Amino acid sequence: MTGRASPHTRSHPRRWWRSLTGFLAARFDPHSSLGLWLTLDVVLLAGAVWGFGGLLEEVLDREALVRWDIAVVRWLRAHSSSLGDGIFSAVTILGSPVNYVIVGAVALWLLWKRERFLLVTLLAGTAGGKLLELALKTTIHRRRPSEAAEILSGHTFSFPSGHAMNATVCYTLVAFVLATALESRVHVRARWYATAAAIALAVAFSRIYLGMHFPSDVIGGLAAGVAWVVLCMAVVKVARSRMPA
Repeated sequence: MTGRASPHTRSHPRRWWRSLTGFLAARFDPHSSLGLWLTLDVVLLAGAVWGFGGLLEEVLDREALVRWDIAVVRWLRAHSSSLGDGIFSAVTILGSPVNYVIVGAVALWLLWKRERFLLVTLLAGTAGGKLLELALKTTIHRRRPSEAAEILSGHTFSFPSGHAMNATVCYTLVAFVLATALESRVHVRARWYATAAAIALAVAFSRIYLGMHFPSDVIGGLAAGVAWVVLCMAVVKVARSRMPA
């Protein structure tokens, strides 16, 4: 007796393949809210979390990174100038408190536009990012560079850099909610995000230049900020896709 696969059995692999290809096509659809852009968010989130975890391991366990951190801060302070200190002292306040002033202004605009969902996104994302930063600092307990004692009167922990992380979260969220509320085109959104990234990087460098943080602190702050803000954006995209039109 020869066994033959039934039509139902033969069609099963085809249905599975069609389901798989359909799922993948949907994940890379640039016109779908749950397509290409959400897929990129997931990839970026995974990369940021992986990078932060790897950096944290180096900070806690590797003496070579610590020596490099100290050498960079000392070199920058040795080659600093009063002009440079003035410039980067102005830049660093973009990470706090100017970022919160901007968030507040945009929040009022969203309230006026009755964009309540985006308003909650902005405020919750900003507050959540700050809480995450404080939790990480308190858990990791890394001391600041000795040069920071010249400026800071109190004692706060160093990893990750709060200014770098907060700048990343606040300015990226502002770019996201504005681009969403204004229904900006892709190239306009890219400009919003590029501006946010430029500000965050400038703030990050200012913290190293002023001797307030080690390089690994600001890199950790940028990575943690990216991870948090991308998670917020992904959640918003999924939530908005489920909302009635």
